Amino acid sequence: MSLQHLIIMLLLNPKDLLWWNRVACYLLSFALIVQFFHYTEHVAQVYQHWWHRLPIKESGGILYFLNLEWNHLIFNGIYLILLSLTCIAYVILKKGSPPPLSSLQAILFLIGTTILIQGYHVIEHIIRVSMHLKTGCEPCPGILGTFVDGIYLHFTFNTIVFFLPLIAAFILLRNRPQVDHY
Repeated sequence: MSLQHLIIMLLLNPKDLLWWNRVACYLLSFALIVQFFHYTEHVAQVYQHWWHRLPIKESGGILYFLNLEWNHLIFNGIYLILLSLTCIAYVILKKGSPPPLSSLQAILFLIGTTILIQGYHVIEHIIRVSMHLKTGCEPCPGILGTFVDGIYLHFTFNTIVFFLPLIAAFILLRNRPQVDHY
């Protein structure tokens, strides 16, 4: 028996499904907490840009001094990694499926869709950082930002990638195992 086969058997042991369910829940919860704080900054930027009519450069959010290309790349990269790890945990769970399989498929679809969108979002920030290194712009337009207002674009990205996993979390909560209270 190879080491790879042994590791797969240990990971897919049905006795460990409860452990994997907890890991997946914790990862998803932590990912949503990270994205909530990042999303709050984007809500503040939209408020500053739309309501106060500040230019993009002056719409820095609540923590305006942290509104740097590198910080956005790091936040979005961490969120993508957390979502990917969550997805891997749910794929492992799908083998034994403690939640109802249809719920698990919906969760995987929502998180998988989020990973695709967030993956593009990270690429957008990599391009923005490379533009920053070449030209010193802050903020830089990126790919789509040359055609669309960058504040609204990234607010839209962050809205989608926050609410899809949030819906997945609600599905997960709705289908959690019931505990009898005596």
